[in-house]
Amino acid sequence: MRKYLKTTSALISTSLMAGLMTASGATAADETITLEEIVVTSQYREQSLKDVPISVAVVSGDFMKKQSITKMADLQFSVPNFTMAESGIGTNVFIRGIGSGNNQGFEQSVGIYVDGIHHGRAQQSRAPFLDLERVEVLRGPQSILFGKNSVAGALNITTAKPTEEFEGYVNLSFEPTDNEKEATIVLSGPISDKVRVRVAGRYHDLNGYIKNLTLNRDEPAQEDWTLRGIVEMDVTENLTATLKVERSQFDVKGRNIEIDGEIPAAAGPFAGLKYSQILVGAFGQDPSVLNNTLDGKRSSNGDFSNNKQTEIVLTLDWELGDHTLKSTSGYSDFKFNDNCDCDFTGANIFTLPLSEQYEQFSQEIRLASPGGETIDYIVGAYFQTSNHGYQDAIEINNSSVLVPLLNGNPGFAAFAPLFGAMGVNGAGDLFAGTKGPRDAKVDASVYSGFAQVSWNISDRLTLQLGGRLTYEKKDGSRNLTITNTDGSALSGARLLAPDFYGFAFDIGTDNAAGSDLANVLTGILTDRLGPVAGP
Repeated sequence: MRKYLKTTSALISTSLMAGLMTASGATAADETITLEEIVVTSQYREQSLKDVPISVAVVSGDFMKKQSITKMADLQFSVPNFTMAESGIGTNVFIRGIGSGNNQGFEQSVGIYVDGIHHGRAQQSRAPFLDLERVEVLRGPQSILFGKNSVAGALNITTAKPTEEFEGYVNLSFEPTDNEKEATIVLSGPISDKVRVRVAGRYHDLNGYIKNLTLNRDEPAQEDWTLRGIVEMDVTENLTATLKVERSQFDVKGRNIEIDGEIPAAAGPFAGLKYSQILVGAFGQDPSVLNNTLDGKRSSNGDFSNNKQTEIVLTLDWELGDHTLKSTSGYSDFKFNDNCDCDFTGANIFTLPLSEQYEQFSQEIRLASPGGETIDYIVGAYFQTSNHGYQDAIEINNSSVLVPLLNGNPGFAAFAPLFGAMGVNGAGDLFAGTKGPRDAKVDASVYSGFAQVSWNISDRLTLQLGGRLTYEKKDGSRNLTITNTDGSALSGARLLAPDFYGFAFDIGTDNAAGSDLANVLTGILTDRLGPVAGP
């Protein structure tokens, strides 16, 4: 299974050529090239990148605009040791190969922070970028200052702030091949001597660049928009307040995934046949399933993902003599509904609907010394509370391939008299027209205090010591219920379906479908519904 990545190579090549021509011209003229100082806040204070004692990669807002970096997944092509992968059932972020799996109950091992607010849920990393000042990728554990499980590293994302002078820009683009349209507008400047504002908005629409042969449409079709407003006010000479409100929505139909490189079954009645050939020949599925070459075409019964996010952040900056006291209060939430045709074919096997809801409030206060002294330090406290809900299910309709596959499973031969008495052909009939929804809820609260001290022994040697004490409490529950596909209660013979639930997915390797198909389906269903148990 491979993913396609859409690029605009002509535009990228033009940008690179312009950069090379500029550099070449400067060299020919023997001009002195002055490198602009890169300022980061990866240590919770403004520092030159060359003075930061950790591994940091910085991507500026100007670079992201020039290279059309519009989402986090695009960063992996510009930042070494950073990768992001989106699958049918989750999103994974890795730094130096370390990250988290698809369990929605846990925060990501790569901490993501936007204007000081923790984005710990995988789905939040799919949000589009808009009007950023910079992105800092911090490699290695960052738990002392950032906390919240940032064991692999952290992304410190800073949005662009209001300016002292009026400025703005409008960016309109259109790509005719895939009918891709994008519009961005940014306005910034003062509205009084003490108040500055910045507003930004973005709209993006894409028809898709992979043909879904099953549904006769182009995928992934994307539509997203983001609106943000920031107000910055000088409350007093020593106190500045900044309020940010942001709302975004991003919807996708289909996926950029193709299946290729099928290996024929090695044994059984369908030896020599591929997975797709078995589905079409033995089970009469859509012939589009047979198209498994990298040709910009796929087969699928339809995937979609609908997402909404809101974030409100209030930041207060006090200058207390030489020290700085900073308060960051934040509220964020998101909701998404997703449908995954997780057999990744146009065959009628099963679907996986998912939904997730999340709300979070956090408060951080920290005090920092002036910096540049023999002893520099920072101390702070953090609080966060959150409510998280997650639902998913396996849906098996009456025409699913799984129905005859389970009916013919020799593992249920001992139950044949029971099936006959119930008037069904086998275990498959018990599952036909059913689904197994899981409903999970997690309420969490976090309290922590942290401190870091730097002893600048010389211009070239600094000894740093820090620690963080965290108390975290989580209360969670998860329920599993077998119902009809419309959500109604089971009746008749299907009431026995839960009794077969634990072992029905040990499909076996001697059934009529062949070993490859059995292994694939067993793996998928066991992963989503739990381990196989004996009868």
